[in-house]
Amino acid sequence: MLALSSCDGGSDPADPSPTAQPSASSSEPSTTPPTEKPVEPVLPAAATKATEAGARAFITYYFDVINYAQATGEVSTLNALSASTCGACEDLAERLRNQYEDGGRIDGGVNSLKSISATEVTTTSKAAYGFQMKLDVFHDEQTLTDSDGDTEERGAATNAFTALIMWADGRWRLDVLQVG
Repeated sequence: MLALSSCDGGSDPADPSPTAQPSASSSEPSTTPPTEKPVEPVLPAAATKATEAGARAFITYYFDVINYAQATGEVSTLNALSASTCGACEDLAERLRNQYEDGGRIDGGVNSLKSISATEVTTTSKAAYGFQMKLDVFHDEQTLTDSDGDTEERGAATNAFTALIMWADGRWRLDVLQVG
């Protein structure tokens, strides 16, 4: 996974169903790029609501968009979902874009959210509203191929992230994403 935060509080909600199933991989990576272009995910209706369920739907969608960007190098939606203050978000989008602009590709590394713990964040004046989330994210094996055909293999793993998502201008945005 090309790099990708949360806070705990209250009761732990039920785990969401995974957004994607880990794919099986052979012992030798394919040297042929995929012929079928992935379809960009669509924002679910639930993610348009300023509720905890909406925040959960948004963060799940965000990782679906990461999967799409990893498969295509198209990062415009990923950038639109992230605040300019999210350094990790900008770094991820830049590395994905550069991988493809330089003639490389990425195979695998599909992210699946395994658990989400959400704690509401607000100000006393209610001027700010959002959630700090602890996420466990599984990613399958990944092969990064550069323009010269050199590859870097990354094994499957589950990583913990902390995310801060805020409701602003009538929509969710990711303000902070960090490992841990």
